[in-house]
Amino acid sequence: MIIIGNKEHRAKAIKDINEFLTLQEEQRTRTIDAKFKSIRKVLIDDSKILREIEDTYRVSISYDFVNKLFTLSGEEENIEKAKKELLAHLSEQDKQVLDPCPICFDNISNCYRLENCKHIFCETCLRTQILLSVDRPKIEGIRCSLCKEDDMRGLICVQDLINLLDASNLEKLWKLTKDTYLDRNQELFHRCPSPDCPQFFRTAYDETERTCDYCFLKFCIKCKKTAHGNVPCETAEKELLKKTLKAKQCPKCKMLVEKIEGCDKIHCHCGAYFCWVCEKQFEDAISTYEHIRQAHRHFQYLIGFLDDVYLDEI
Repeated sequence: MIIIGNKEHRAKAIKDINEFLTLQEEQRTRTIDAKFKSIRKVLIDDSKILREIEDTYRVSISYDFVNKLFTLSGEEENIEKAKKELLAHLSEQDKQVLDPCPICFDNISNCYRLENCKHIFCETCLRTQILLSVDRPKIEGIRCSLCKEDDMRGLICVQDLINLLDASNLEKLWKLTKDTYLDRNQELFHRCPSPDCPQFFRTAYDETERTCDYCFLKFCIKCKKTAHGNVPCETAEKELLKKTLKAKQCPKCKMLVEKIEGCDKIHCHCGAYFCWVCEKQFEDAISTYEHIRQAHRHFQYLIGFLDDVYLDEI
């Protein structure tokens, strides 16, 4: 398409054409909420029905497995007819199909009903879904996949977790939940700065030093390092780091990080990335590697930098 005229008129014409094409595209596409019990049967066993509807009404039908939506594309009049017939077929099939498991879409085996929302799943499917949540580095709460985000009944309760998980996974889940809560409430709670010590506590406002009742480390409340009496934190920090050359302080959570081997890109348990050489904090691994190469001339880290870029692009 060639548009001839002055610059202002050409720009307006292009804008009008784009708006028209967008409107036409929207009018030629319709979606159907496909949360039917018979969806698995229709997609697998009755797929020829979908093809017949496509051929009859000259439309294209696709299915979104993530959002559970059918999308119909074609002429407006044909889309409405195809949509009506597809809904009728799905409704008819629903009458003949028992409720499948919402996770595997198969007949429910060894069913488990959640305490809060009362939704039913295969026990094995539900356990697997929960374990996938437990394997995440940060946990936001384990929810029923059928409940809406703002429905509090969708949260899977402790009793369900006890019924479905073994002791080791329950312990792992507790640790992840605790760590997430502590990271979000650093003003109220403090961790013991000793490496691998699990203790945490609420600190009084007038406290300056405290002794951990788990590992017995005495440390400064302000800088989270070994207690240094009346010596200012900055002075004590320099002296401590001279003695422990393989330990530095995370610029975000102030915890001591020990480096045994590897490159100078550090990823703290709190999520912060920082440079081991100058302790400058960055948003992600890529920017950390780039800083190391440019500021400290460590060209050997180019391989790690490129690996991170490649993984992010995937």
